[in-house]
Amino acid sequence: LEQTPPAPATAPAAAAPAAASSLQEVVLGAALKVDPVGLVVLTSSLAGACPGCGLAADVLERVSATIHKVAGAEGATDRLPREVIEGLLAAPLDGQRLWLLTGDALGWLVVQARCLQVMLCAHQPKLFRHFMTEGVAPELFFCNWLLQLFAGCAGDAEVVRLWDCFVFERSYKVFIRAAVALFGLVESKLRGDVDHIVEALFKPDQWGLEPGALWQRTLETKMTRSMLNDVIQGERAAVNGREIA
Repeated sequence: LEQTPPAPATAPAAAAPAAASSLQEVVLGAALKVDPVGLVVLTSSLAGACPGCGLAADVLERVSATIHKVAGAEGATDRLPREVIEGLLAAPLDGQRLWLLTGDALGWLVVQARCLQVMLCAHQPKLFRHFMTEGVAPELFFCNWLLQLFAGCAGDAEVVRLWDCFVFERSYKVFIRAAVALFGLVESKLRGDVDHIVEALFKPDQWGLEPGALWQRTLETKMTRSMLNDVIQGERAAVNGREIA
């Protein structure tokens, strides 16, 4: 009898490529590794929601795009590596406190705002007094700039330099210096009532800063870690005193 030849072996079907994680998923995964307790407490109290995760992803995407642009690779789609994201979220860079509002985040942000208040009063006393007279809280604008890591406050090359200092110094001091410098640079546009001041501060495209001005003024704004530590310790003592009372 004529034998039927065996059917040719077929190669196994290639496994479907795993779907790439969204940047928000990467941020959440990194946050879970950095501070699992804080993240679980936050999300469990909000039915699984994670305020700030979308903002963190947007800012990190902008950081990556800006770095590529300054490096001459505009249009590149590479994300920041996961280990870099974890490093930005962890202490001492504290991105998890900045963006994700975990348990101690509000207290931490209040301390950063207090540092800005004290340093602005020391470096720009007349402007600070004007803000207090008009009922303007400069620390709220600082927090807004800080959430974006000062992106949009100056040219991309200057902002990347601020990021370099932030990562190298492992401290928010450079952003406090930059905020004090920025208020000084736009002081002439802030001589008005509260509505005028707020409108001016929300329109960075109308500040008219010269290229390199913010970076240069930031370098000229002298501030030490010991000065900031004094403010931080004073704020903590005040908080402890209020809790005891």
